[in-house]
Amino acid sequence: MTKSASLPAGGAPEERVLHDKPIPLRLLAGERSEAIALAAKEGRSVSNFARQVYRDGMALRRAQTERAA
Repeated sequence: MTKSASLPAGGAPEERVLHDKPIPLRLLAGERSEAIALAAKEGRSVSNFARQVYRDGMALRRAQTERAA
């Protein structure tokens, strides 16, 4: 079964996620449990949830870096 990618608001297809070069993320047991619970609450897969949290965190880090420069 294949799953079609949804289009972002602009209508253009999103860049494809690289599946052949994963970045391991090690979490404490409590962090992992929390991520699983929040992903389920949002109706996301755990990997999709982790990616979204990563993207949110990167946006914050970029903003902090720009303020410090």
